[in-house]
Amino acid sequence: MSRLFNLVCNIFNWLPILHVSCDSDFGSYNQKSTDLRLSLFSLSLGQHKYYLLSLFKANDKWAFQLYKDLNFYDVCSIDSEKLITDKVDKFDSQIKSKGDESISILIELLKEKISQNQNRITSSFSKLNSYRAIILAFSGVGAYLLTKLIRITEFSYLPVLSSVLLLLFAIYAFNAFKYVTLALTIKSFVRSSFKDLKIETSKLQLAKCFYTDLVSKNNESHVIVSITKNAEKYFSRCSLMLFLAWISVTVSSYDINLIQQLASKSNNFEYLIINEKKELQTKQLALFFDNLDDVSGTIYAISNDKTAQHDELIHFLNRHLSKNQQLENLTVSTEILKDNVMLLKYKGKK
Repeated sequence: MSRLFNLVCNIFNWLPILHVSCDSDFGSYNQKSTDLRLSLFSLSLGQHKYYLLSLFKANDKWAFQLYKDLNFYDVCSIDSEKLITDKVDKFDSQIKSKGDESISILIELLKEKISQNQNRITSSFSKLNSYRAIILAFSGVGAYLLTKLIRITEFSYLPVLSSVLLLLFAIYAFNAFKYVTLALTIKSFVRSSFKDLKIETSKLQLAKCFYTDLVSKNNESHVIVSITKNAEKYFSRCSLMLFLAWISVTVSSYDINLIQQLASKSNNFEYLIINEKKELQTKQLALFFDNLDDVSGTIYAISNDKTAQHDELIHFLNRHLSKNQQLENLTVSTEILKDNVMLLKYKGKK
């Protein structure tokens, strides 16, 4: 039951409606978190997450909130200069009694730790730059799918599903791109200054400078890595939504009648050969000939306008019918059938 509950929560964490999240994990769902938020509606716009009509649980107590604006820096803040200074002062009091040799070893350790954090930051920025380039490429694909979706005139659940998937893709791609921008425009972090060494050039003062940089680098790497994880989360989601939208739009763009005929178990077949724009539907005609062997008896050609194209098609069909097949040419009024169309209708073998 616990695994099922976590699975359901993770699914609803993807949805903007009936959203499940944890504030301590900045809008993601983490089963280990002590807090939980159930929202009627949620909208993520970069470093801000907006919640409407939500129940929030913290310290085993539930509270109702009409509106909540969760800022990324409320969860993952940048250390102030005072906070870093307090940590450095505490560090100073702890190593004052140590000798120069011990402080030298400590300085080398601080250098190594600073280098490790810098490597994490560099790796994160490499990922973010890659995400930015791929998202821009994805945007072009999304725009292309949107143009294909707009051309679909048949109403069915597939175009509606495609629209929803493209909307989710746009939201997720926008958020991923916003996190990349957030990392590139982040506020500056506290650093040690050269004037500290000008006043005092002892190894103790040098260790304090390195420790200042370490504390700042720890904070910087934590913030940058957190931003990268959020960008990665939305990048993965937008990639999946784009893939599903591509499948949905591709299927939607095919002739709906053709799909229904391929899936139909009925013996009755109907093909729109010439549409209202006087365009020959080659897929419909090919499907007609694919199933022609199963037909015996009368094939009805129903139209309302005997044009040269219509007469040529009737002549072509008569040449390819077998002895047990006959073509009946029917003309109906335009009040019954759309202008300039031609249907082929027959009943297959039982």
